[in-house]
Amino acid sequence: MNKKASFFENWPEYFFILLLLLGIIISLIVKQVWISYLIIAMSGLITGRIFYNDRHKQIFIVYFITFAYFVGYLIGNHYGLKANWAILLMFFVAGNLLSYRFHRKGYIK
Repeated sequence: MNKKASFFENWPEYFFILLLLLGIIISLIVKQVWISYLIIAMSGLITGRIFYNDRHKQIFIVYFITFAYFVGYLIGNHYGLKANWAILLMFFVAGNLLSYRFHRKGYIK
């Protein structure tokens, strides 16, 4: 089997693992809860932009990879700060929706 072809067929799984680990590492580095909330809100803003830019494409893969980052962040947070997961989810979704709406309305290009 061709290794190059295998990578291009399985790239979502590789990015899933990469972003899962990245979320864990970022969450473990943060030492204060409010910074954790700020980082997850900014991550939501970034993913809102990605969702807006990919709104006409195959979006399931983007959701899949975004879910990996968020789950990784929650796993790292569980062993680090122990910030409330519901508040993290709220900030992530709020940042995501806010960014998507601002891009859709044309406030941000």
